[in-house]
Amino acid sequence: MKTKLTLFILITILINNISKAQLSGYTFAKSITVANTSTTNAVNYQIKLTVNTQILIAASQMLASGNDIRFGKTCDGSTLFNYWIESGINTPSTIIWVKVDTILPGTSKTIFMFHGNSGATTASSIPLVFSYAGSSTDSVSGGTSGGSVNSQRGFRFSPNVDILVTSFGKNEPNGTTRYVTLFDNTSTTIITQQQINGLIGTYSYTPLPSPIWLTQGTQYVIQLFQGATDGYYYGSSTQIDSRLTLYDMKYCNSCTQNTFPTSSLTGMHYGYADFLFYYRNMVIPAPTFTINSSALPIITAVSNNSIICVGNSSTLTVSGASSYAWNTGSTASSIVVTPTTTTTYSVVGQSSNGCLASTAITQSVSLCAGVNNVSKANFQYNIYPNPTSGIINVDLENVNEKITKIQIENAVGQMVISENINSKHFTFNIQNFPAGIYFVKIIEGGNIVATQKVVKQ
Repeated sequence: MKTKLTLFILITILINNISKAQLSGYTFAKSITVANTSTTNAVNYQIKLTVNTQILIAASQMLASGNDIRFGKTCDGSTLFNYWIESGINTPSTIIWVKVDTILPGTSKTIFMFHGNSGATTASSIPLVFSYAGSSTDSVSGGTSGGSVNSQRGFRFSPNVDILVTSFGKNEPNGTTRYVTLFDNTSTTIITQQQINGLIGTYSYTPLPSPIWLTQGTQYVIQLFQGATDGYYYGSSTQIDSRLTLYDMKYCNSCTQNTFPTSSLTGMHYGYADFLFYYRNMVIPAPTFTINSSALPIITAVSNNSIICVGNSSTLTVSGASSYAWNTGSTASSIVVTPTTTTTYSVVGQSSNGCLASTAITQSVSLCAGVNNVSKANFQYNIYPNPTSGIINVDLENVNEKITKIQIENAVGQMVISENINSKHFTFNIQNFPAGIYFVKIIEGGNIVATQKVVKQ
């Protein structure tokens, strides 16, 4: 008795929790396998995903804006991961960063991507995904004001980890609008350039139109430009954020904001160009990922007999998941039912990754007018055409002295026609009935001797 009660409770919990099978309000879910092949823990790790959002948007499974994208630790979405959509929404190669809690060395972790919620607003966020470092120069200050006009002043550096630059800034003695330019030190080309407004002697920042990644170990040069009437601060300093390596001060005179500076001094900060940045946790080699098909099981239930008479049984079989829970209390993949009226049965299926889905199947039951199902091997008949547009012909080869009754029932067991006949040919008209499946039953002596399914188009 205790075992049956426990089973009933478990099944009841499973069925009641079907509303939590995935994130509330979301229609679709995919599982993503993240593998950490390194020998170190990946803690609060920002995994870089490449997702084909174009195909999902085209199939109306995702908003064109991508605002309905979410990531979860489990299939029910009870714990969500923070994420940032970097670029490429509605393309085959959308870049999305997801901050995952922990992936142990040499193991894999399954996370879930949810989508398909027309009322969702974006949750994409750089600050929630990456660690904030702040100022590249740690807001170096002091020194002397003045210096050469029409010049570039700044510094050469390299990141010690991959960093994400979100804003350019400046601190200068004139309070004028200045160009801040980031160069690649090897190619001497401009990576990006931004005009910065601000007050005298105050660090002022302007967000970049698009944040940019600077890679670990690559050398860059950032410069503040002085025009014909501008000056700058300068002084002895090697101040730099701990996630950066400072090499030297770089400068040029009688140049423009687009000129790559080739002169250098060590141990100095001239012209206080600055940037704000975030950094990510590094694991070598970087974890890999695989985006799998739909995480939700596709549950299918069928009956071995779409319509039965009262007192008869049918077998219902479900497939598409790893385990099942019927509303009858059974956990088998097949159950035998003997309903007395047309009855709908529901079943919850759980996949190997813990995701739930449900389906329902209706078993139709006919009263069968109190007659029995009896097969009669020597009874010959022909029912045509099939499918039909509405006219059904019944030809009987061997009508005996007993009165023959022909009944026609719809798919849910409702009798729509019942006629007593004693001829070898009869025509029925079901043109005014809805399209669908009908059952023509031939009855002799109180027994159903033949049943044929007919499709009305």
